[in-house]
Amino acid sequence: MADAAGSNESRLTKNGEPLPIKALFQSPQQAKNSSKLSDVTEEIFLQAQIDEHLQRAKQKLERELHKERLASLRKVVEQLGEDEWRFSSADELLGLR
Repeated sequence: MADAAGSNESRLTKNGEPLPIKALFQSPQQAKNSSKLSDVTEEIFLQAQIDEHLQRAKQKLERELHKERLASLRKVVEQLGEDEWRFSSADELLGLR
């Protein structure tokens, strides 16, 4: 019995308070509850990172698509300028000139 009493005394802090139980000895439910806050925080942080990454990727894609559309429009304008001599103007066809 002296050994049991001695081992109980060794589990107390200098103030006489019991030492906290390590997570290794907690039930899964206790461990789950204690890590819930950190899991939620990690999930929110991860979601924010994903949202930011997607937003940047979307902006980059939109810029690239816009540049492609501008290049395509420039090409069409150049072709129209080259072919303009072949056709009568709309004003002449409508009799406005």
